[in-house]
Amino acid sequence: MVMGEGSWDVSADTRINYSNDALTKTVSLFNNYLDGRFGVTLKKGSKGKNAIHLQIDKKMPLEAYSLVVDDKGVTIKGSEAGIFYGIQTLQQLLVDKGNGCIQLPYIMINDEPRFGYRGLMLDVARYFYSVEYVKEYIDLMARYKINRFHWHLTEDAGWRIEIKKYPELTKIGAWRNSTQWGHNPTEQDRIPHGGFYTQEQIKEIIQYAADRYITIVPEIDLPGHTMSVLATYPELSCTGGPFRIPETWGIKEEVLCLGNDKTYRFVEDVLSEVIDLFPGEYIHIGGDEAPKRRWKECPKCQRRIKENKLKDEHELQSYFIHHLDEFVTGKGRKIIGWDEILEGGLAPNAAVMSWRGENGGIAAAGMGHKVVMAPNNYMYIDYYQSEDYTNEPLNIGGLVTLEHIYSYEPYTPKLTKEQCGYIMGVQANVWGEFIHHPDKVNYMAYPRAMALSEIGWSPAEKKNYADFRERLAGCLAELDRQGVTFRIPEPIGWDKAIVRGGNAIVDLKPSVEGADIYYTTDGTDPRLYGKLYTDTLQLPLSFSGVNIKCYLRLSSGRSSAVYTVVAPDINTVFMTKYLLICLVVCALIFQGCWHHESAVERGYNEKYIGEYTRKIAFPIGGIGTGMFCIEGTGALSNMSIRHRPNVFNEPTMFAAIHVKGYEYGTRILEGPVPEWKKFGAPNSSRGDGSSWGMPRFKEYSFQSRFPFAEVELADQNVPIDVKLVAWNPFIPTDEDNSSLPVAGFEYEFHNTSNEEVQAVFSYNSMNFMQTPGRGKAYIDAAKNGFILRQTGTENEPFCQGDFMIYTDNPQTVVNHNWFRGGWFDPLSICWDNLEEGRMEENPAGLEGAVGASLYVPFTLAPGETRNIRLYMAWHVPYSQERIGGIPRTDTDIPDAPVCPDELSNCYTYENNFEGNYRPWYSSRFGSIQDVANYWLDNYDALKKNTQLFTDAFYDSTLPPEVKEAVAANLSILKSTTVLRQYDGRMWNWEGSHDNWGSCHGSCTHVWNYAQAVSHLFPKLERTLRETEFFVSQDKRGHQVFRTNLPISPTVHDFHSAADGQLGGIMKVYREWRIMGDINWLKMMYPAVKKSMDYCIRTWDPREVGAVEEPHHNTYDIEFWGANGMITSFYVGALQAICLMGKTVGDDISRYEELMNKSKAYLESKLFDGEYFIQNIQWTGLDAPDPVDAQSFVTHYTPEALKILQEEGPKYQYGKGCLSDGILGSWMTLVCGMPEVVDRLKVKSHLISVHKYNFKKSLSNHVNPQRSTFALGEDGGLLLCTWPKGGKLKLPFVYSNEVWTGIEYQVAAHLMFEGEVEKGLEIVRTCRDRYNGRVRNPFNEYECGAWYARAMASYAMLEGLTGIRYDAVDKILYIDSRIGDDFTSFLSTETGFGNVGLKEGKPFIDVKYGVIDVQKCIVSGKEIQL
Repeated sequence: MVMGEGSWDVSADTRINYSNDALTKTVSLFNNYLDGRFGVTLKKGSKGKNAIHLQIDKKMPLEAYSLVVDDKGVTIKGSEAGIFYGIQTLQQLLVDKGNGCIQLPYIMINDEPRFGYRGLMLDVARYFYSVEYVKEYIDLMARYKINRFHWHLTEDAGWRIEIKKYPELTKIGAWRNSTQWGHNPTEQDRIPHGGFYTQEQIKEIIQYAADRYITIVPEIDLPGHTMSVLATYPELSCTGGPFRIPETWGIKEEVLCLGNDKTYRFVEDVLSEVIDLFPGEYIHIGGDEAPKRRWKECPKCQRRIKENKLKDEHELQSYFIHHLDEFVTGKGRKIIGWDEILEGGLAPNAAVMSWRGENGGIAAAGMGHKVVMAPNNYMYIDYYQSEDYTNEPLNIGGLVTLEHIYSYEPYTPKLTKEQCGYIMGVQANVWGEFIHHPDKVNYMAYPRAMALSEIGWSPAEKKNYADFRERLAGCLAELDRQGVTFRIPEPIGWDKAIVRGGNAIVDLKPSVEGADIYYTTDGTDPRLYGKLYTDTLQLPLSFSGVNIKCYLRLSSGRSSAVYTVVAPDINTVFMTKYLLICLVVCALIFQGCWHHESAVERGYNEKYIGEYTRKIAFPIGGIGTGMFCIEGTGALSNMSIRHRPNVFNEPTMFAAIHVKGYEYGTRILEGPVPEWKKFGAPNSSRGDGSSWGMPRFKEYSFQSRFPFAEVELADQNVPIDVKLVAWNPFIPTDEDNSSLPVAGFEYEFHNTSNEEVQAVFSYNSMNFMQTPGRGKAYIDAAKNGFILRQTGTENEPFCQGDFMIYTDNPQTVVNHNWFRGGWFDPLSICWDNLEEGRMEENPAGLEGAVGASLYVPFTLAPGETRNIRLYMAWHVPYSQERIGGIPRTDTDIPDAPVCPDELSNCYTYENNFEGNYRPWYSSRFGSIQDVANYWLDNYDALKKNTQLFTDAFYDSTLPPEVKEAVAANLSILKSTTVLRQYDGRMWNWEGSHDNWGSCHGSCTHVWNYAQAVSHLFPKLERTLRETEFFVSQDKRGHQVFRTNLPISPTVHDFHSAADGQLGGIMKVYREWRIMGDINWLKMMYPAVKKSMDYCIRTWDPREVGAVEEPHHNTYDIEFWGANGMITSFYVGALQAICLMGKTVGDDISRYEELMNKSKAYLESKLFDGEYFIQNIQWTGLDAPDPVDAQSFVTHYTPEALKILQEEGPKYQYGKGCLSDGILGSWMTLVCGMPEVVDRLKVKSHLISVHKYNFKKSLSNHVNPQRSTFALGEDGGLLLCTWPKGGKLKLPFVYSNEVWTGIEYQVAAHLMFEGEVEKGLEIVRTCRDRYNGRVRNPFNEYECGAWYARAMASYAMLEGLTGIRYDAVDKILYIDSRIGDDFTSFLSTETGFGNVGLKEGKPFIDVKYGVIDVQKCIVSGKEIQL
């Protein structure tokens, strides 16, 4: 909300302008209000500036609205509901200036509710209220934007709804002879009571509510609280009656007989009529307080328990609720019930209304069920409103004060963020046992219902009870003017007396606008002896305390109860000071032994705080653009935008805030520098720390919802809380907009004080683009910002680079030149400027400029929030990167692609090994200004589409550890591991070392594991396939597994990687099924076939069906002899070539025969009865002796020769249980093919891997290899173990290590095979290692940081759900291993969204693009979407 200066008058000449007839009723209601309140009615039409304009905007959220009042008139935008709520706000803003003058303040409001369900219940079953009063109740709800009317229509004490099939219900069940009026059941009024609503009256009320955008939730309480039914139809009981309508309150033993078929027919008949009347989504079926005694004694009920194999009477009630659920769902509605319906098992479609505290709601949300929070300790507003029961009307008991209900927060920390998403909203309940009159209903409901309204509507962070009390005063005055009875709250300040100079200072304000306060100071009754309160009271303290009593008298003449002002006595003051001193001393002592960082276990996908933030470095950057990281504190590091990693590059660049008038109000917008940085990092012994010595915020947290990072900051020295959101576009299927060299920083500042604050936001940076001695470095001007520049030279063009930092705020002031001087002069003067709030301005282009700052001044009213958007962009068009060799013979030159007849120029890339690598973005943007303009112009659209992805991904209901693992490893695509060259093709490292890439060339055997790109950015993934087969494959079919940079043919002088080349064949099949274009397959197939023939000829020359010849693989060695790992690749590649060859009309008979041989070989010769092994073989092969064979760092010293003679070649695994031992079978699944190998044997292998290789602690594990991936108390999945003996003296070189990519591969494969919990256990153990305390949660490393293999995690989405889209046949496959009610994420060639099952039925919700599904197959059966 933004208040302006000025006001706008409303008069009889004012017009109301709208074009949509749907608003006619809303306008009529508004006119009714104006006429009743001011005697004014507005005519339709536009009259220049003297008009209220109502504009429907379908793009706005359902109940959102915007309201603008300025000199041009009034404009309200939103949906029909949004406009209605905007008018309610408008009514609250109207000010009666007298003499027919009505004013509106200039204001701008953008508003929408926090929760879609904001409910208020009325119990008409215990006391019947007229149709007129029910409408009045609805009117008040509408005024405060409460949108669900829970109508409690049936109860022991009365049946209030006409059921035409059972007319006796209202003839008998609606009436009782007497009513208990006090807490003692013998206290009876002896007055007959009753009544009911006809169906015509109900329809009238339903329409009345709908006109006010209120949905009615009717409640028919079952199977307990049904004495009104049993008094009418005793045959529906367990005992047969007779019964009469109870005249006392409390829980009754008599309930519906759940063993009687007539009960079910009766209930179905009643609910059918209820459903026909009420159009809302939910029917409330009660379910509460149903004693089980009668069912225990009832033969019919016991027979039903036995016949249905139910455990007890709780399960009998659950059986009944399940029946209702199925019946109501069949009618197109859903049931909701009190939290007792959880007992015995919750019905699959039921929502839960949690009344016995929050536990029921927590349990239901944890199970994925919708919840309405209505805990009695906060939301039962028939409870007393103050502890002074003698001055309150009689009620059932309990205590819910106005402040207490206002303090309620529906999102409990006991639920994860995703589970909180099941909370639909909140509801307050007005039970009627002791509320016999409408005035008392209003007294109990208001003002507490107004607190409910604010809980349901306003964001939690914007709630402020003191502010609420101030605003409430005007609202209550309006209720008083309309004659609504409400409880008059205690005066504002009645409990806030302070002690100053021996006096009690009491400052009171009326809690109702316009009311008078009368008081006494001697304990006498102010209604008799009170003085009019006019000014602050100062009363001397005494040992007996201050005894002030007061009451309020309203303009209408109504008076409040008498209230006693809370003020301390001398003893209390003395003891308070004494205790404070003690507490401070204790705290100081305790501080010495307490570790300040959080010791609370963090949940997966939840916020990082304390020690969990230590190592966070979240990549910000586009695909192939370079990156920098935002740390857990908000600091920036890993500045690596020159096309190679620069892990320890932490330039001096920081945001800061200066708050005027606060001694310590100038701080860098980061949390404290982590302890580990202070010593041990490069150059730390010199004391280097850039800006580390400047004050920072004390409290901080970090939250990731990829690709968004959120940092929250707070400090007691600064009256402003800060939230920072940093991001870069990431839009699946839109690879170009996901490859932008830009970053967005959105700062939100919230004034936590009760005073206006003036502040200056700044962003400050040294010129980290500078490369001393090469070209020229300077700082250039930009609109609302500055550019850090470095020029290149003729011989070193790669030095050129620009980095722009700018805002969209026209008030931005820029200093292009920090103080120029030696030592620490520039930063020192920079900080002096910040600390004094001085916005220094120096021109751009000054020689020797080392740093620049931009400033944005702003003012915050108390409680106000302000946003500032900061943009970053960079442009480094050249690089030094050039890797690889050149072809030596004609054979090294690949065959040119042959385009199918249907295509012309199907392969457009030029594969020239000329010059150095240049990034793709430099082909699109000629300068930094081009990048910056594009970013500024398209920011909102890019953020919207990125948010669509984020919301779709995190809206999935998959296990949080899986979502965390998948999302965390998508950060690899933003890291320096990934490059995208000038022509748009992808080229990758395996990972990133500190200053250089880790293992070049889009390594085929490592990138086999990475499953994310093929689904999120299929076009980029296809460039990898095309490179493998058209650039890196020679005329023989031999593929190098490392491609040149720039992408070009190379020398073929080393082994192919068997797993990489065979995996590539399978991935061509995968890409075709994802893409759906047969022409692409036809283009690829000749090269793929040549590759397959090379594999057969090289590794299975005798065509036995196994890869026996020595074969290089991802462990950087050669396996000698057939093994499960590579032979499973072989059978998978043979299956793929058969499927592709058949499609293009090729003869596949040879491949089919080999595939069958390979399957038989695997299952008979390589399966030891428990898991797949290796048969080591180094004689009788075509290959030379291992000593003479080509290899990578495999030398045979005299010691090694001895081992060769004893057990064979070095670096094998033999009889070991290899985690990758059936890897090729996993590859067939993720490539969209069925497993060829016997799935029982595959599953047995995987269970063995979990049994033998998975360790919860590695404290006793010996690892002479690379140990830091997992060691000590870490858990992890070892690459190999030898549970049956036979471990070699020198097994393959990485055998004792733990690699996250293989952990995720095994976890996903376990999930595919139905072993979900075993897979999740591995995932949890992996993520526990990367929880931020020791390792970066967003950097799972192996042979380098941001290691590509970890993107095997993406396969868990399909592993859990079986969701796969086949673009060739337009089929959506679902094969769930997690039940029949879940939501997952799916990305395809043309769009992405959510896919899942609801009650076993498939659904798809496309969020972006299109997904053409023509058939859906669920667990092998075709089912309609």
